[in-house]
Amino acid sequence: RMLAKSQAKQEHRDGVREQFQVMEEAKRRQLERRDFENEQRLLGYQLMKYGEQCAQQEQVALRERKLKKALDDVRRRQEDEREAIAAHIQSKDNRLNRMMSHR
Repeated sequence: RMLAKSQAKQEHRDGVREQFQVMEEAKRRQLERRDFENEQRLLGYQLMKYGEQCAQQEQVALRERKLKKALDDVRRRQEDEREAIAAHIQSKDNRLNRMMSHR
């Protein structure tokens, strides 16, 4: 009878210990899952920020290309104007030289 009582107490203790271990394992898994979810959220946020940075860099590059094109256009127009002025001066010189040579 004492043996049966002792055995029952031991089984009860084993049951309680097992239940405690199951609960501890469940808690540990829950913490791991929460850590994993937090990590996922952080990665998602970092990816979004990286995407925004890339978009900004693309905008900057686009603006730089537009400005460079505008600058090239201005330089081309200035060069064309210089050539037109030089041609005009040359034609005046030529006319003046012809007038002088006819005298």
